[in-house]
Amino acid sequence: MSTRGQEMHADLITDIYDGEAWKNFMGSCNYPNDRIGLVSCGDGIPAFAAGTHSLKPWMHKNMSLPPGVRNKIKYMLLWMLLHESIKPQGQRKYFDFAIDYELNDLYYKGIHGVKVKIFTLSMDTKGREEISGRHFIS
Repeated sequence: MSTRGQEMHADLITDIYDGEAWKNFMGSCNYPNDRIGLVSCGDGIPAFAAGTHSLKPWMHKNMSLPPGVRNKIKYMLLWMLLHESIKPQGQRKYFDFAIDYELNDLYYKGIHGVKVKIFTLSMDTKGREEISGRHFIS
């Protein structure tokens, strides 16, 4: 984009990289890259076409990848897979365990010097209620 075009649209957010929250949380880009930003999402899905069982996959989308490849299945990271029979209190237990023993370690220690940061969790109101144990007004 030309300099003139950038000046005309400097106030628009067209990608997560443009937002102040992303910039503040992730910091500046470095070479070699020292951090990866993920957006996490969990939601219930039918496990089979017959609808006899449901599962709740928790996925991470790597927002540090270019916009054109972030949503491709081969770049999505499956974090955990919960069965429908696990009650909300049990889901919170698994979720809290994974935060404490997986994500915190990735955030503070990283892998070969590359830290993994969860920028946000995305889920519907019911999912937020199950994980947090709080009722939200929608």
